[in-house]
Amino acid sequence: MCGCKARCLLPVLALTSALMSPAGAQRPVFVEAGACPGEGCTYGVWRTVRPLSLRLTPGHGAMADARVPEGELVCALTGEVHTTPGEFVVRREHGRFAPGDTVSVLTYRGEGWFLIQYLGDQFEENLGFSPWGGTPGARCERGLDCWGVLQEPLEFDWWVRVDNLRGTVGWGLEDQAFDKLIPATRDPEFFAECRRRRESGY
Repeated sequence: MCGCKARCLLPVLALTSALMSPAGAQRPVFVEAGACPGEGCTYGVWRTVRPLSLRLTPGHGAMADARVPEGELVCALTGEVHTTPGEFVVRREHGRFAPGDTVSVLTYRGEGWFLIQYLGDQFEENLGFSPWGGTPGARCERGLDCWGVLQEPLEFDWWVRVDNLRGTVGWGLEDQAFDKLIPATRDPEFFAECRRRRESGY
């Protein structure tokens, strides 16, 4: 994956699918295929830090049909980020944006960058915060440099398709379930086979 600093656009698949809210109303979900959010994020060899349930398809509605134990190396093949879009309200003038403007936040790309929709156009914009929190808060509600605020915390799930290279393949919810900093010297053969499968689109 390109680094977020390069602001490379990942393959995007926007779906108006249905996610049922507690009140029973349908809420639109934006799905970005191939996304790997976060600074320096890339797919490859990861290690589970707790037992991981796997599904045939990404999403909470899919039944878990396999399980990977804690401490196992897996090949992270690709991923999808499923986001319930939020509204970012502009508080002060910023480039093309004026106070009172409302921006639809579609998904998080990393390092403060989001894919947004404004006046019918989709493009990347640095909103100055991370939905995982930090000095400006999880909505840019505290930072002195914030030029707007997200009305509600961004709701998103990061699903990862993993393969343990021994016949178990499926989608698991990332949710801090992996150690992603695994040196290639840990298992050179595993790294080589993971690279081959990722490049072949396995």
